[in-house]
Formats: sequence, structure tokens, C-alpha cells
Amino acid sequence: MADKVQIRALPMRACFDIKGPKDVVGRALGAVALPSRPNTRSEYGSVEVHWIGLESWILTAPIGSEDEWIGRFGELSEEPDLLALLVSDLHTFVEISGAHADEVLASAVPLDHRRLGTDASLFTEVFGQKGLLVKRTGGHEIAVENSLVEFLLTRLRTEAGLLAGD
Repeated sequence: MADKVQIRALPMRACFDIKGPKDVVGRALGAVALPSRPNTRSEYGSVEVHWIGLESWILTAPIGSEDEWIGRFGELSEEPDLLALLVSDLHTFVEISGAHADEVLASAVPLDHRRLGTDASLFTEVFGQKGLLVKRTGGHEIAVENSLVEFLLTRLRTEAGLLAGD
């Protein structure tokens, strides 16, 4: 399996935890369309919006656009129904790709991820820890707190047979 799976930490992204009703969040994001249903994501160029709860969203974008988003949310600070918190430095995304990505992910999460659409984005357990699972065509991403990245990489690589002695 080791020659047919790749596991790596992805570069830092701008990441915002957003709370608010769908209509308010939609106005705040402007041209960036919201996902059509919970536990999915939408894409607008290199910006993604993950609908993770009734009034909970995560926006990810290239790290170079972080100040622009901070400015946009700052302009809306008087909106009582909107809260946008910068969390870029709290999370790291780990990518699992290749022909055996599904098998490796199956060892990490308790849900049947194969039944999810390629736009799925939801919180689940990952080796007993909280993680954001993002399904993609040809692979998956898992976002975890920075303190768990090495743990997650080691466990995934062990499951994939990528560590020496496996």
C-alpha cells in the first residue's frame, strides 16, 4: 500500500471560524457562495466555505489573503449576528491522496466516508481526536489542532505502511 498513498501536512491557510445565520454570513462573504446544505463545502476560486453546524462555518483561503479577510470582517464588526474569529494558527490540514487513500482514511475515522459526496466537510473523530474531514476527488484532508499534527501524521503513515520497519 505504501507506494500508492501520500500523506503530508499542507501549507498554512487563512482560516476563520464564523458564527451567524446563513443570510448574514452570505452577505458578509459577498461573491463567495455558501454551501447548499450542512456538512458540505463550496468553492470560489481558492476560497472554500465549510458549513459545519446550524450557524457555524469555516472559511479557508490562501494565507496571503488573510489580511484582506480580516479587513472585510472588521468592517462588519457592528453586525450583531456575525462573529468571525481568525484561527489560522490553530489548525493544520493533512492531505491523504493516492489509490489507497480510502483504505488509510477508513482506519482513522469511525464513519463510512465512502458514502459521502466529494463536497463533504464535517467534524468527526480521527484516531479518537476531533478533526475536520474534507472529502476531495482523489483524496481527503483532515484538519486538526496544531498540537495533534505529528500524532496524526505518524498514525496515518503507520496505517499506510510508510514508516521504517512496517
